[in-house]
Amino acid sequence: MYICSLIKEFEQEARTDNMPAAELTSRKKGLVQQLNEYIAKKKELGNDIAGRKELIGAAKRGDGPKDYNSKLQSLMLSSVGCSLQTLQPLHDKSLQYVSEALSALLYAHLLTKHCTSQAANASSASQLESGS
Repeated sequence: MYICSLIKEFEQEARTDNMPAAELTSRKKGLVQQLNEYIAKKKELGNDIAGRKELIGAAKRGDGPKDYNSKLQSLMLSSVGCSLQTLQPLHDKSLQYVSEALSALLYAHLLTKHCTSQAANASSASQLESGS
């Protein structure tokens, strides 16, 4: 009801400003399209909020659904705006980078340990030679 009055008010203002009919029609269509997008977004966000409230309520009661993790995951992904198929390659690549970094760190640690032990052996050997 309120929306209809807004559109009628817009029409009246446009006519008093002598807006051409074609421009008035195109602007009305644009306004209606924006309004429909707003309503759809509001419904979508309302559903997300309802889903989150359901999950929080179930967690508080301790009788969460069996697929709690999948519901939570889908809510998280919908709020980010991408799918699991989009994130999976990124996750795999991240795991690869972490694995390579850990391998490099382990190699550097072992190399440092080996060099330190060789230096200690060389130092003790030179002390033994100079001491005898």
